[in-house]
Amino acid sequence: MQKKEEKIDQKLIQSLTNFFQQTSTKEKEKEKENSISIQDLTNTLQQSLLQIKQKETESKLQSISIQSENFENIPKILQIMNNFPSNDEIQLNGIVQILEYFIRKRNQTFGENIIETVIKVMNNFPNHEKIQENGSLLLYGIGGNNQENQYQITKLSGIETLIKAMNNFPNHEKIQENGCLLLYSIFDNNQENKNQITKLSGIETLIKAMNNFPNNDSIQESGCLLLYVISEDNQENQYQITKLNGIEIVIKAMNNFPNNDSIQENGFLFLYTISENNQEIQNQITKLNGIEITIKTMNNFPNHGLVQLFGCGFLYFFSHNNKENQNQIRKLNGIETIIKTMNNFPNIELIQVNGCAGLSSISQNNKENQNKIRELNGIEIVIKAMNNFPKSLNLFKKMDVYFYQVFPQIIKKIEIK
Repeated sequence: MQKKEEKIDQKLIQSLTNFFQQTSTKEKEKEKENSISIQDLTNTLQQSLLQIKQKETESKLQSISIQSENFENIPKILQIMNNFPSNDEIQLNGIVQILEYFIRKRNQTFGENIIETVIKVMNNFPNHEKIQENGSLLLYGIGGNNQENQYQITKLSGIETLIKAMNNFPNHEKIQENGCLLLYSIFDNNQENKNQITKLSGIETLIKAMNNFPNNDSIQESGCLLLYVISEDNQENQYQITKLNGIEIVIKAMNNFPNNDSIQENGFLFLYTISENNQEIQNQITKLNGIEITIKTMNNFPNHGLVQLFGCGFLYFFSHNNKENQNQIRKLNGIETIIKTMNNFPNIELIQVNGCAGLSSISQNNKENQNKIRELNGIEIVIKAMNNFPKSLNLFKKMDVYFYQVFPQIIKKIEIK
C-alpha cells in the first residue's frame, strides 16, 4: 500500500514538474514575442519620427526656396504652395511673393489659378492674421482696376472670403481697409453684386469698419461711396443702411474730414440718394446738423461741381415747407452760398435747376428770406438761368408758383425764344 502511494506521489510530482516546465517555456516564448513586438514598434516610431523630421526639413527648405524664388516664376511658387497646403509659413511666403509680382506687374490680368490659390489659402487659414492681411491686400491689388480679375474673384467666392476676413478681424485696420477698397471696386456698376452684399451681411460689416476706424480716410472714402453705390435704386439696402445708423456714420465721416473732397462728394452722393423723396430721412439728416454740414462743404469746395449740385439740392429739400430750416439756412449764409454757386456755374443746367429750386423753397412764406434774395440780386440770377435754359422743364417745374407771385419781375424779364 505504501509503495502504491509512493508511485502516485512520484507521478504527481512528475506531472507538476512537466506543467511548470511547459508554462515556463510558453512564458519565455511570449516574452520573446513581446520583445520582438516592442522592438518592431520602436523601429516603426523611429521611422515615423525620421519621416516627420525629413518632412519638416523639406518644408523649411521649401519655405526658404519660395522666398528666394524669382518672384516672376509664379508656376513654381504655386506648385510649392500646392505641395504643402497645411504649412502656414509656406502659404504666407507664397502670397508675399505673388504680391511682389503684382507690384511689379500692376494692372495685369491674372490667371484663375493665382486667384483661386490666394482665396483657398485665406479659407484654409481664416484665423491667421498675416495671411488674411496680405491675402486681402493682394485681392484688392489684383481686382482693383481689372474687370476680368474682379469677375474671377466673384466667381471663386472671393467676396465671401473677404467679408469673412473682415468679420474675423474687426479691429485690424489694414484688413478692413483692403476689404472696403476691394468691395467698392467689385460692386461699382454691378447690380448682381449689390444684391450679394446684402445676403452676406456686407452692409453691417462695412458700417462696422467705418465706425471702428473713423480717422482712416481710405475706409471712410470707399465706405461712403460704397454705401452710395449699394443704396442707389435699392430700397431694401437703403432700409438696411438706415437701420444700422449708416446716415450717422456718413455724416460723422464728413465732419471728420471737412477738407477731403472725395469724402465730401461721396457723402453727398449717398445722402442725396437715400433722402430724395423721403421726408423722414431728410428730417433725420437735418437733426444731425445736415444744413450746417451742407453749407460748410459747399463753401469749402466752391469749384467742385458735384458738391455744389447736391448741396443746392439738399438746401431745397431741407427748406421745403419748413420755416425753421429756412431761417437756419439764412443765418448760416446759405442764400449767399446758393447764389455764389449759380454765378460760378452759369452753364451747368442741373446746378442752375437746383439753385433756382433752392431759392424758391427758401423764400416760401418767409419775408426775411425774400428780402435777402432781393438784396443779393438773386432774382437777376434766376432770370439769367431761365433765359439760358428756356427749354428746361426741370427748371420750371421745381420753381414754386408762389415764387413767381412774390417776384413777378421774373415772368416779365424771361425772354421768349
